[in-house]
Amino acid sequence: MINLLSRKSKTPVSVTPQSNGVCDAVIVGGGHNGLVCAAMLAKAGLKVTVLEAQERLGGAAASDEIKQGVRVSTCAHLVYALDEKIVKGLRLHKHGLQFAKARLSTVAPDGEGAVAHLHADIWKTQAGLRVLSESDAAAFPKFREKMQTYALALKALLTNSPSVAQQSDLGALEQFLSKIQILNEDGRRELLRLLVSSSGDILDETFENELLKGALAFDSILGLNSGPRSMNSMAHYLYRLSGEASCDRDGMAIVTGGMSSLADALSDAARAHGVKMRTGAKVMRIIIQKGAACGVELEDGERVMAPLVISNADPKTTYLKLVGVEYLDTGFSAQLRALRCEGVTAKMNLILNGLPTFRGLTQEDLSSRIVICPSIDFAERAFNPVKYGSFSHDPVFEIIFPNLHDTSLTSGSEQILSANVQYVPYKVEGGWPARREELVEQLVMALGYFAPDIKDRIVSGHVLTPLEIEKEYGCTGGHWHHGDFALDQIGILRPAPGMGAYGAPVAGLHMCGAGASGGGITGRPGLLAAEHALADLRTSRKSGVRAI
Repeated sequence: MINLLSRKSKTPVSVTPQSNGVCDAVIVGGGHNGLVCAAMLAKAGLKVTVLEAQERLGGAAASDEIKQGVRVSTCAHLVYALDEKIVKGLRLHKHGLQFAKARLSTVAPDGEGAVAHLHADIWKTQAGLRVLSESDAAAFPKFREKMQTYALALKALLTNSPSVAQQSDLGALEQFLSKIQILNEDGRRELLRLLVSSSGDILDETFENELLKGALAFDSILGLNSGPRSMNSMAHYLYRLSGEASCDRDGMAIVTGGMSSLADALSDAARAHGVKMRTGAKVMRIIIQKGAACGVELEDGERVMAPLVISNADPKTTYLKLVGVEYLDTGFSAQLRALRCEGVTAKMNLILNGLPTFRGLTQEDLSSRIVICPSIDFAERAFNPVKYGSFSHDPVFEIIFPNLHDTSLTSGSEQILSANVQYVPYKVEGGWPARREELVEQLVMALGYFAPDIKDRIVSGHVLTPLEIEKEYGCTGGHWHHGDFALDQIGILRPAPGMGAYGAPVAGLHMCGAGASGGGITGRPGLLAAEHALADLRTSRKSGVRAI
């Protein structure tokens, strides 16, 4: 029996302080987006306090020693397109941020010897694809260029500028439409088609090789409660690509020292700008007076007052728990309750006594990101059981061996297998305590088809289901993105119509977490929340009326 445990463990803006003079802004939650937002506000001249319920900062950007001498990234394990405004603006490299591997390639084996190689270099990818299909190799560069163009257009919808922070949803939509004028008429029509299409349909009409289509489809479903045949899944693929426009590293990177090193760099940068950090400080409610947020109350009854409150928590926690429905419009409360935010992605970390042997992969291939998704239909079949409260016997995986790039993670000869497992439901029939062992056995068995010796190499490890991710990292439903990334839950509609993305229906309250625009370790939600909050402060100072 395999025993893998759950884990236990610009121009500065001057603000006239309130009479209590505690701070100008209080950040609820010290996840990576909260730290980004805090540092940017402090850099602009505000007095900022971060309150984190856990005993450490970083949220899902966490690392732990799960075996003596072996350190793993316990939840998130890759940085995907960390915004360069953050890296350069906060001088994160000065504060210790290093990347053990940037421009990470992807390999996708089918378990029978065939492999699709997707490199950061598009021409290298094309050359490798000729082994699978000459026509697909010829089509790939054009497809990639086309998708990147549409991804940039989608980014305009997701990242409204502060100038429209107080406008209606219609105003934000008009800004989006003006930005996509870079596309010709056929291009705008095609973008709209892509946004409502399934990735499976688009990939089927573009390529013929099932392995290539499966590898590409994986990036349209990772972290989402949907399959590649679900409508709007192509929108998520474009969202993933949109991040690369803000990143010099062109995509995925492994952080030296594990993901907590990113949190450390962000917290050090924030402190350098004067941010006050408090851990073990659980916020129980956001204080509302005269219809506006003016501070927070902690578990022990202490109050921290500020004219600006920014929440790094997910939307349901922020509004339904911390604010309270008594301060919200009935329709808005109903929309928040209906927000789809049940995660279907588990995290598995295995400590191995050596590198496993994957069918079709060389040892050099193991230093890439390994995607186990042999076809679109394979992924769709894996998704089906989730709809009925179960999990697939053949899930899809994203796997990395981080210590192949960062030897500091282990003190001996152990190897770390870090995997995101797609299609493990938040709620399972019979409950997770009763079915956890079954899940673990099934995951190892499924991996065994692609790496036959994996079971014999396992020394120890742990698995986090979405339910455990919720408990440990505080995100409702254990959802990475704080809500599914679907057409009715993106951009101006996220997390609910009428919110204006980063502005909130409560004056003085903003959101800086993934619920504002989307998940992933990009830092953009925190950056944009800071920009919107500062723009609102400037507006209020000019008008003499509080605009937040």
